[in-house]
Amino acid sequence: YEITLRFEKTTSPATARYALGGVAVEQAVRSGASECVFKQVSLPAGPARLEGWLERDGEKVGAHYVDVRSIP
Repeated sequence: YEITLRFEKTTSPATARYALGGVAVEQAVRSGASECVFKQVSLPAGPARLEGWLERDGEKVGAHYVDVRSIP
């Protein structure tokens, strides 16, 4: 899968985090970015809770949108 987090443009470097069904990933985000793409994420089948957020300046900020796309 390819996971894209979309959020308000960052004013400082941050860490994007994504969690779904026991799978958790993180990635550094540069200042000025408004999205973060996680590529080739393996997800388990079945229902799960989806979470996507940014951590910056000691604050946790939720993503505005999360896109989950199946990659063949």
